[in-house]
This record gives sequence, structure tokens and C-alpha cells, in this order.
Amino acid sequence: MGKKGPDLENRLGAGGFEFRGPWGVSISSNITPTGLKRYSDDDLKMMITTGKRSNGTRMLPPMGYHYYANIKSKDLDAIIAYLRSLPPK
Repeated sequence: MGKKGPDLENRLGAGGFEFRGPWGVSISSNITPTGLKRYSDDDLKMMITTGKRSNGTRMLPPMGYHYYANIKSKDLDAIIAYLRSLPPK
């Protein structure tokens, strides 16, 4: 992370950024293909729409999972396709 925040030019989606809130501290995950390769598309769909991992554990805010709960299937597929197309980090 740079002096003014995360290095979005070189590390977009690579994770490691801290989010502090009333829930404590969340650290962003690597959402490039490198970080997502261990998840199936179905796993990612559940994580995005429910805020739960495939093993049932809850993910922390600040991502607004409830905003994605009723997303159209084709739009969710497009989000996942985009994430999988990011440069690996």
C-alpha cells in the first residue's frame, strides 16, 4: 500500500487493503484470477450473493452482499467473468 492508499495501478484486485469498521478489521481478498482460482463459479456466486463461503462461514463487511442477493443470473455471470479476466497478481 502506498502513502495515499492502495496501489490501484499495479495491484488492482490483489487484496491486502484494510477496512476498519464497527465489525473490526476486514482485509480485502485477492480477487484476481490468482486469488480466485481455488473457487468454482458456484462458490463465487454464493459468496457474492450471501456473504458466506462454501463451508458456511460468514464473510465480513464492508461488501454489501445484500445488494447482490437478487442480482440477475446473467449479471452475476458477467461479474465473475470480469473478475476471472483481471491480470493475475
